[in-house]
Amino acid sequence: MQYISERPKIIPRIIVPAQLRSLGENLQEFWGKESVVFASNDEMFCDMLYSKVGNAWLADFAFLESMSVQLCKNMESYPLILLRTLEYPLSARALNCWVPCAFMDLPFKEVEAKDAYNKLSKALHVKEGLELLETLQSSMKQGESKKAIFDMELAFDKEINIIRNDLYYQEIDHPYNENEVVRFDMVYKPMEFLSGDSYSVRIIDGDKILFFLLDAMSKGIAAALTSTTSTSVLNYMIDNQIDKNNFSLRNLVKVYLEYVKKELMEDEIISAFFILLELDKAQMEYASFGMPPFLASSTTDIYPIRGNNMPISPYIGDFRTSTYKLEGINKLLAHSDGLNESELKDGGIYKAQLGEDFMKSANITSFMQKVESRIGKGNDDIAFFYIQGMNKELGQTKKLILQSTKESIEDGLLQIKPFLAPYNASSKMIAQITLALSELLTNALEHGNFGIDRAKKHRLIAQNAFEDTLEALEQKYGHLPIKMDLRVYTQGKIDIFEASIEDVGKGFNPMMLKSAVVNPATFNGRGFLIVKKLVDRFYFNQKGNRITIVCAIDAMPTPKKG
Repeated sequence: MQYISERPKIIPRIIVPAQLRSLGENLQEFWGKESVVFASNDEMFCDMLYSKVGNAWLADFAFLESMSVQLCKNMESYPLILLRTLEYPLSARALNCWVPCAFMDLPFKEVEAKDAYNKLSKALHVKEGLELLETLQSSMKQGESKKAIFDMELAFDKEINIIRNDLYYQEIDHPYNENEVVRFDMVYKPMEFLSGDSYSVRIIDGDKILFFLLDAMSKGIAAALTSTTSTSVLNYMIDNQIDKNNFSLRNLVKVYLEYVKKELMEDEIISAFFILLELDKAQMEYASFGMPPFLASSTTDIYPIRGNNMPISPYIGDFRTSTYKLEGINKLLAHSDGLNESELKDGGIYKAQLGEDFMKSANITSFMQKVESRIGKGNDDIAFFYIQGMNKELGQTKKLILQSTKESIEDGLLQIKPFLAPYNASSKMIAQITLALSELLTNALEHGNFGIDRAKKHRLIAQNAFEDTLEALEQKYGHLPIKMDLRVYTQGKIDIFEASIEDVGKGFNPMMLKSAVVNPATFNGRGFLIVKKLVDRFYFNQKGNRITIVCAIDAMPTPKKG
């Protein structure tokens, strides 16, 4: 039997200033004598905090106003229980100096005293976690502890594992338009290993997609605990509703709010949005809590969609959901404030340029290039969804049906250069596209139409029998088709090349690509990592038997005349 030791309980030791001694004596009844420490004067009060005789303190606004600025700076890291009275209103100076972990109204009631004590206890555990994080980060910077690096990477992997993305590297065929696909891209760039941002993308059914983003308004472990715990709970709730076939966005958000407001500390808030995209109705239902406006774009205009609720706090009550029609909309951007509030390299805030950059972006890759050119890595965690509808018949197209033979694949690859010739694509780009498509066509042949899994391929190669097996399978299944569709279209001033490869196999599970992020050492998909480096983006269909690559054409310089 394995025994797991529990974390030692942190006992609050609350220092009470001389002015509040009689009140502190009354509170001992509810907090315990060992948790209340009395100071006979202000100097002793400071000494007790500095020497860590206590780990928290009690004050009212009169006491805060009487303290020096120097004292104010030195005490801001200690949790505070703040007393409120009608006679002494809230002080702006006080709030600039301290953020209380709990409030108590005077005259206090037993339930308020116990509630404040419990919130203080939670705050002390968070403070301990933050101090541990600072120690780990310090060890990492100094290169003193390999274990510190391991622990931080493990924590990040845990965050990634809790996140659910049912559309990882995928596009969805539109339910009523066979020529249209909808692509879902998520960009998640935390500033530190542990992030206050978290998200998930969930398929409710074939026509309904839910995606949510949470932004816990604090730093380090405290924010990461709030966001990752919330994401885990939300995904559990979503799974239950899907299993019972009774999904409702309003019910999901209602139950989540009832849960989370009991877990938040008094000064803690969460900004969040929940969007249910209904492809069959060309609309979205949403609830946004203190998040920046969504941006919806047509081919000619951009439309901000403002939030409909205040941020989530322990006191949140009822909330609103709204519906937005998406006819004529081809792109949607939903993000946290880490994107729009980042500083521009040349001064100012990115919010002023964001709409224009989104409007002019041909796809997620060109948008990211614009973002990075404006703000670099940004000033905060960056997380956003970029959703785009695409017409597969737009532009110049060439459709090929290849046989399941090496010879037919080679003939198909020879079509790439002449197809791109009118667009003046560089030799390097043509070579990269040809290499990527060679890898994907080989996958379609071996793993798709021939049904050879990776383990079997490795075994056949070890037995020196792989080539003979391929020849036998070509003779038996060479008639099976492999579709290759080529396309070039223009968005803005950019020519975009796309190629789709589709086989008749059982399909590849794109979720396997997640292991390339979480556990790259054991990821068994070298070909996809090569393709990822050669193209801007790629997307599987939901079955996994079609993959589409996307590249902005890198045109050769036009020779000067004369």
